[in-house]
Amino acid sequence: MDREALIKKREALKAKLKLEYRRGLICDVLESLDTRNIDYAIRFDYGPFEWIADRFPIPFFGIDWSKVPGMIKIRYADDEEKERLISQVVAENLKPSDGVTVIWGNASNPNLELKADAVIHHTAIFTDECEDLWVTCPDRGFCLECSHNDYVAYKSGLRAKG
Repeated sequence: MDREALIKKREALKAKLKLEYRRGLICDVLESLDTRNIDYAIRFDYGPFEWIADRFPIPFFGIDWSKVPGMIKIRYADDEEKERLISQVVAENLKPSDGVTVIWGNASNPNLELKADAVIHHTAIFTDECEDLWVTCPDRGFCLECSHNDYVAYKSGLRAKG
């Protein structure tokens, strides 16, 4: 094998190991979903976060909700209330069969695409992974943010900013 072929093979192996590492970061989530026979797709790209960035002001980390007309922001007191709020907001704004993407605050974590029903009925699976997360449904223009600053905020019917 020539040097160029070896370099390509090495790069391919490094890329594969990186994806396996990233998948391993959410192995508990995947195991919980598998145990419940919940279908999902793993996204390793950053497209889902770019969808948020195209629609919201993001000064550093998280959305600046004070600059989002028509948003709703609700403070929560504990994890149980946080999970109830997320479940309720998703259920009120989306159909259980709507496709959503769950995005965690840790950018190394891959994103998950699944049905809204999974978030509605198994919220703790997702919130236990990271205190900061987003649930988006581009088809319905929906975005929910759960923040470690003890709030859940959301907006529905979004269009690209600008």
